[in-house]
Amino acid sequence: MSIEISPSEITKLMKFYPTIEELASWFNCSPDTIERRIKEFFNMTFKELRSKEFSSSTLLLKKIAFTKAIEDKDTKLLMYLLKTSTNLDKINKENDLDFSDNLFLNYKI
Repeated sequence: MSIEISPSEITKLMKFYPTIEELASWFNCSPDTIERRIKEFFNMTFKELRSKEFSSSTLLLKKIAFTKAIEDKDTKLLMYLLKTSTNLDKINKENDLDFSDNLFLNYKI
């Protein structure tokens, strides 16, 4: 008996960062079947595909957070998002920049 596994459904589910066991349970098959199908459909391992698909979810969440911070004029959240999203400390050191004061305090939003 052939198990119906859709490549598009796999990519949608990967956005939730499932374990291979959770995905196998969803499709009512074994983890080995999931691994084989992912290799067949995408020429990747389970972990490679999950990382690739999940990254778009994290980008969407960051976009939502930045939008909210700008709308609410929340400078602390903006600085946190910038620091965690862009590795601001490394940029500061490499370019000899001083961002010790809050960049957004005088910024008109």
